[in-house]
Amino acid sequence: MFQCLREQDKVHKFGLNLPATIATFRAGCILKGYLLQPMTKAFEDDKDLPNLMCAFHKEINGSGIKNYREAIGEVTAKSSVSIPVLSASLIYVNTMAQEVLKYGQLVSLQRDVFGRHGFERADKEGKFNHDWPEMQ
Repeated sequence: MFQCLREQDKVHKFGLNLPATIATFRAGCILKGYLLQPMTKAFEDDKDLPNLMCAFHKEINGSGIKNYREAIGEVTAKSSVSIPVLSASLIYVNTMAQEVLKYGQLVSLQRDVFGRHGFERADKEGKFNHDWPEMQ
């Protein structure tokens, strides 16, 4: 959310102050005591912070992500409860920690299959197209 606000500020130049924006959520938000104060401090400490995950990488990469994965696995294994938001947030964290985004590679290949847009390879320079069979 905060990255979206930052990008909109670049376009519309409304003078975003992220720490002050976060502080406005404290009044009636369930996150007020636990997450908003560290978020505010993170943006106060580094106004150009590209992503909140950068500020909390020690907590995320330590036992935090392991515990989160285990909790999601346990909930899905022992119940029939759908947890799309928790699953999506785990996918987001996993994706942010990868050097190569396999989802991006998949999208690039799909664009080439359906629109002949070409793709780049990690092992060779240049743009490539594959002679895909016609779809029926």
